[in-house]
Amino acid sequence: MPNAKGRVVRIVSDLPYGGVERRLLSLLPRLRDLDWIVSVICIREAGQMAPLFERASIPVEVIPFSSRWSPRSLKQLARRLTQVGVDIVHTHMYRCNTSGTVAARLARVKAVISNVHNVNEWDDAKQLLVDRMLARYKDKIIAVSEGVRRNYLERTRIPPTKVITIHNGVDLKPFQEAAFDPELATELGVEEGERVVAIFARLVEQKRHIDFLTMAADVLKVLPKVKFLIAGKGKLRGDIERKAAELGISKRVIFAGHRSDIPRLLALTDVVVMCSDREGFSNSVLEAMAAGVPVVATDVGGNAEALVDSESGFIVPTRQPAVQAKRVLALLTDQALHKSISSKAQERASLFSIERMSEKTDRLYTALLSE
Repeated sequence: MPNAKGRVVRIVSDLPYGGVERRLLSLLPRLRDLDWIVSVICIREAGQMAPLFERASIPVEVIPFSSRWSPRSLKQLARRLTQVGVDIVHTHMYRCNTSGTVAARLARVKAVISNVHNVNEWDDAKQLLVDRMLARYKDKIIAVSEGVRRNYLERTRIPPTKVITIHNGVDLKPFQEAAFDPELATELGVEEGERVVAIFARLVEQKRHIDFLTMAADVLKVLPKVKFLIAGKGKLRGDIERKAAELGISKRVIFAGHRSDIPRLLALTDVVVMCSDREGFSNSVLEAMAAGVPVVATDVGGNAEALVDSESGFIVPTRQPAVQAKRVLALLTDQALHKSISSKAQERASLFSIERMSEKTDRLYTALLSE
């Protein structure tokens, strides 16, 4: 790339199937099209999505760290950054935000950026202290929502000018173009005339699938012909299945597991529910909005920035499944309300396109190098 603006390395732990990783897969080719040379370094292992990055001509390299502060690993990473001639190091999440920052400064990289993807990302006070101390060695810290930015500034007490917000973006087109697929409905066991309420999230505690099932039981008391789709995998699957059995709703719950066909699933979904009690800026919310599927989301992280309550979706309190059920029932029983929310959600999703995210990232990179 003879007229490249600069060389950028994104540093991550690995590349599993996750929201951060899917967003990178959409974003990095667009940054390359904006004349940046981009690649990824993993400091744990490559991960399941690595071949997809390679297929998109985004090189992926693994420099394994035995520990976050391993002198040998830090030197190896710094040496590699120097060899490649990196201009910008852009790190993701706490582990890489620490190791990547130190290695980048050892390599005298021109600009160092860290991404914060969630509120309260630290496991303990020690991690928070380390993050606060390392902030001076970063040129910018990107928060994925204003909610995350406020939380980060409140906890770290670093200068506000150091932290900026670049909202997550999604590739809107696949979600806008997907159509109802009767074969998929049959595969999942969704019968004609049944409505579908879905949650798209890893099966972990912070996503509160227990609340989703409690909400489902309340909805089924009023509307018995509803199926509840759970898309995602994780360590809590057994617990969630047992909870469904305990509530007597197992036959109405579909465990779809990990899926790569989210646009197709959304095309047969009537309502998406986000029950999390901790979130940054949810891909699932943005994708549902892009597909025109009304969302009922808890008031955490950037959810209230993504959608406007009672206009392009509903914002509800955390851990109150009865309130969630009330909103879901309103959407399933009021056709005019569903149509209005659907239209306004799809319109608002355009504010959070992957193109907007790439343009803002491009401007930040250019500004940092010009300084």
